[in-house]
Amino acid sequence: MKVIILLAILRTLGPKHVTEAKRVATAIYEESRAAEPTAIDPLLMTAIVGVESGFRSNACNWDGTCVGLTQPRIGVSTKLTARQLLNPSNNVREGARILNEKLAKCGTLPAALAAYNNGSCVPRGKAAQRVRRFVRDVLKSYEHLQLELRLST
Repeated sequence: MKVIILLAILRTLGPKHVTEAKRVATAIYEESRAAEPTAIDPLLMTAIVGVESGFRSNACNWDGTCVGLTQPRIGVSTKLTARQLLNPSNNVREGARILNEKLAKCGTLPAALAAYNNGSCVPRGKAAQRVRRFVRDVLKSYEHLQLELRLST
């Protein structure tokens, strides 16, 4: 499974970024499996990271409030600092924690992904289309990664 994650990252970042890709793949694989209270499928976390940050551990949103691989919002969904979130392991651990919270609150994966992206299990208003696109993109990527894993075994 770790090889599938690494290949997905390298497809996005390119072959010049092997060292960073290995670091990110290790963080995704290890931290999502160690998530509390329930482990998150590493392929799901890979899909989220790909959509949220394009696998760039230094990614930042337009206003600087969401940082790193899983893009948690500083001061709202996380207590970690921007500096702490630039560490791939810290960031993926925090993203998995947030996703676990949203799964418990919303009950289904699509609703949890919507809440992960926008705070609400049922997106409304101007953000609804953007949130639906995020959910669609994550689920599509997740399905593709699952298929890749099945074909590789």
